Parts: sequence; structure tokens; C-alpha cells
Amino acid sequence: MLGDEYDDKLRKALLDTLREFSAQASDHWHGVGGSQEIERLEVEVEGENIEVESETYVGISIAGNEEIVNRIAARVRQRMSA
Repeated sequence: MLGDEYDDKLRKALLDTLREFSAQASDHWHGVGGSQEIERLEVEVEGENIEVESETYVGISIAGNEEIVNRIAARVRQRMSA
């Protein structure tokens, strides 16, 4: 879990990091059900599929190749502390 889904600074840091990693979007999905809002973005980084998900009351998470996910998360944390 990277953090809260409503954290605009986190969203910007994540998107900037994905650009830095030359991520290529392969799919984007957005849905609403009652009070829940879910947004899913699938990207390709270094030939690996990475999934970014934002869900109300859950937060923003990334999943996929563990090494790449850890590098992305570390860079996002670095951007957030700057």
C-alpha cells in the first residue's frame, strides 16, 4: 500500500515516477459502486506488467514484479519526502 487514495501529492508522485520509468499504459478502468470508487491502471515497465489500483477506503497500491514494484515504491517515497 502506497497511501491514501485521496492524496493528490501521492498521485502526482506516482505518475511522475511511472513516467520516469518509461511506463507504457496498456489498460485503464474506472468504476463506481455505491460509495466505492475503483480505478485500475495497467502499465508495462521494463517488459513487466505492473498494476496500479486506487480504491475508496483502501488506498493506492501497486502490484507486479516485486523488484520493479519495490523500486517504484522507493522512488515515490523519495519524491514524497522532497
